[in-house]
Amino acid sequence: MQHTIDDIVTIHGVGLHSGQLVTIKLLPAIENSGIIFKSLDGQEIKAFYNNVQCTNMSTKLSNGNFSVDVVEHLMASIWGMNIDNLIIEVDNIEIPILDGSAIKFTNEIKKGFLFFLICSERPIHEIIHPNFKEQRAAFKNQFSGMTAEAFTDRKSTRLNSSH
Repeated sequence: MQHTIDDIVTIHGVGLHSGQLVTIKLLPAIENSGIIFKSLDGQEIKAFYNNVQCTNMSTKLSNGNFSVDVVEHLMASIWGMNIDNLIIEVDNIEIPILDGSAIKFTNEIKKGFLFFLICSERPIHEIIHPNFKEQRAAFKNQFSGMTAEAFTDRKSTRLNSSH
């Protein structure tokens, strides 16, 4: 089962980096559409890992023509509320910072009520770095032969990584 909101939610605030007033509108979306950021002139970008352009001081999504910054707190709230499909209309270059956490976004989203979409389960994308197995083996080899002591109840237990 997938989820969206049942009503439009409007959030006003100030952009962290621009200092400008920002208004976002959260709109219900159909099944399997995902989380979509949309500019007032109709440009869209999906909240998908390959659209992450930058994570320096904030998370910026970009598709080359349209970018939106400081999405991480809103996205945390959306994820925490198990929302799968949502359109986020943005009138500026960034999401408002509000109090710097996800709680105010969560409280506002609750006003839009959750709506259950009766459909197939959403697709799950597993992201595995191509060299994951090699990296894991190299990491494990880096610490082979090392020993450490773990102290519990004032007794020492010797641990050896070769076991």
